[in-house]
Amino acid sequence: MEDVAKVVLTIALAVPRIGVAFTIAPFFGSGLLLGIPRHGFILSTALVLIPILLLAPLPQQSPSPLLLCALAVKEGLIGLLLGFSSSIGFWAMQAAGEYVDSQRGATAGAYFNPLLRGLNSPMGGLMLRFSIMLFLATRGFVVFLSALLTSFEIYPLWNFLPELKMVKANAVSLLAGQLFELSVLYSAPLLVLFLLIDLGLGFMNRFVPSLNVFFFSLPVKSVVGLLLVTIYLPFIAWAFSRNLFSSEGLSVWIHSILS
Repeated sequence: MEDVAKVVLTIALAVPRIGVAFTIAPFFGSGLLLGIPRHGFILSTALVLIPILLLAPLPQQSPSPLLLCALAVKEGLIGLLLGFSSSIGFWAMQAAGEYVDSQRGATAGAYFNPLLRGLNSPMGGLMLRFSIMLFLATRGFVVFLSALLTSFEIYPLWNFLPELKMVKANAVSLLAGQLFELSVLYSAPLLVLFLLIDLGLGFMNRFVPSLNVFFFSLPVKSVVGLLLVTIYLPFIAWAFSRNLFSSEGLSVWIHSILS
C-alpha cells in the first residue's frame, strides 16, 4: 500500500508541472488537444517519467494536505516557466509574421486564433503553424521531454524551495530579448524588400503626383510578399531548426530559466 500511495502522490504532483507546461507551449495549446485526449496525454507523459521521479526520496513523515497544495502550486509555477521558455521560438515565428502583415497592410485580416485565445494575423498564423509542424516533424518534442525530465532533477518534486544559487534573476529578460531578436531575424528579408518597394513607389509618386501610391502599394506588397514567402520558407525552416536545436536553442532556453 505504501508503494501504491507513493506512486499516486508522485503522479499527482507531477501532473501540474506537465499540464501547465503543455498548456502554455503552442505546440500543445488548448486548441489542439481538448478534453479527455488532452488529459490522457498529460497523464501518459507523467507515467513515462514515473521510474525517474520515484528515485527522489519521499519525506519521512506523511505530507499534510496544506504541504501538498503548496507543492502543487510550486509545480504549476515551474510548469509556467517551462512553457514560457519553450515557446520563445514559436512566438518569434508568429511575431515575424505579424511584422510582415503590418508592413503589407494585411492587419485588417486578423482573425480569432483558438491556439492563442486571441486575434492573429494571417501570416502570423501561417508562421506559427509552420513552426509547430517543423517542431513535431523533427526531434523537437524529444528535446522538450528531455528538458522536462531535467527540470525534475533541478527542482525535485518534494523540495518546496529550490537552491537560490541555481536561480538566474535575469533569465526572463534575456529570453524576452531573444524573442525580439529572433522575430526581427526571421522577418528581416521581407521587411527590407517592403522598404525597397516603398522607396520605389515614393520616387514614382514624385514623378506622378496624381497616382495614389498608398492604395497601389498594398496589393503590390501583398503579391510580392506572398511570392517571396514561398521561396523564403525553406530558409526560414532551416533558421528555425538551427536556432531550436543549436547550442543556444530550446534546451538552453529552458535550462537558462530553471538552472
